[in-house]
Amino acid sequence: MRLEQLERRVLGAVIFLDATTGARILSSLRVEARGVKFVRNRSGSYVIFSAPGFKSYINSFRQQPASVALESVAFEISVTDPLRRYLPRRSTIHLPLNPATTRPNEGAWLFAPIEVSLFPSPISSTLPGWAVIRATIREEGKTDRLPWSLIKVKRKGTTDLLATGLADKRGEALVAVTGLPTTTSDTGTGTVLTSEIAVTLEVIFDTHVKKVRDPEDLEALADSPEDYIPDPSALETGQPPDFRSSTTNTKLASGKEQPAELSVKLV
Repeated sequence: MRLEQLERRVLGAVIFLDATTGARILSSLRVEARGVKFVRNRSGSYVIFSAPGFKSYINSFRQQPASVALESVAFEISVTDPLRRYLPRRSTIHLPLNPATTRPNEGAWLFAPIEVSLFPSPISSTLPGWAVIRATIREEGKTDRLPWSLIKVKRKGTTDLLATGLADKRGEALVAVTGLPTTTSDTGTGTVLTSEIAVTLEVIFDTHVKKVRDPEDLEALADSPEDYIPDPSALETGQPPDFRSSTTNTKLASGKEQPAELSVKLV
């Protein structure tokens, strides 16, 4: 019997988390990036086996390849859920990751998977204790809907982010807030205890995205860009000139579901 030693370096791994609960998504997803090979393992991690420009890196062990600055090469990945419980999204990962034997204080680490959150689609299930918002986002003063808008839920008067949601291609969104108490103290002049908390809903829309006239209009939906995949991180972290936003105040209560008509002024 002859023993053979096979060695292979991987570039890292990506895991996907439920944006509402933070739990790892174990169902199979479609993950793609140009020239990048992902292999899903049993724990639901999408291991990066190869990427353009890293051939010598993954095949070298004793002889290290020419150094490449950590996280200096960016790859845009796209992920879609065949079951449509989660909305599609784009995200950017940076390679190579830090291969230090102990976890560094800053930057991504080779031995810890890169985390990407996925937002629930309107058909996703909810739990009884959640405060659920079913929102429709339109252009202010018109009936046109604004697909792929980002919705932030903040405690009114603060910067505390309670939840984030994403509208689908029809401009409809499910946003769930977890962990709200069934009763809380009221800071106003009313009753001492209340079952509701005041929140602010912030909606952010990218004007490069094509509006939808009517989700029941089959011709309008046929014209919508089916291949478009949003990048929620871009909407969440920046406010370039092509983004438009608006805020609306409302109240939420644990275990209750409410509709919300939200609008954004585009001109």
